[in-house]
Amino acid sequence: MDNNNMMNNGYDPNQQQPYAGGAYQQPAPQQPSKTKSILALVFGILSIIISCCCTYLGIALGIAGIVMAVLSKKDNGDKMNGMAIAGMVCSIIAIVISVVSIVLVLGGFISTDYISQYLN
Repeated sequence: MDNNNMMNNGYDPNQQQPYAGGAYQQPAPQQPSKTKSILALVFGILSIIISCCCTYLGIALGIAGIVMAVLSKKDNGDKMNGMAIAGMVCSIIAIVISVVSIVLVLGGFISTDYISQYLN
């Protein structure tokens, strides 16, 4: 037995293989994952909605939105796509709304009784 027969009969697994049409098949380009960008946007929108009622949860969701946007940036080669930017902006706005609400309540400018009376 010679060595060529034992070495895959000249088959090179790294070489591109033709498909039925006769042309060589190109490997599919790797698409960056958008999951973290979508989560950043969802957390940002939820944090704006929740920051009006439950300020501490709004801050937590805002922080989660910012973290997801930064992680999305790292996954996409230090570039932020539109959803990640929108999620970060929404998260920052929600954190500002929550902090202002907390300051107004703790400063006595707005009472919680007034808010509950307004909601009823």
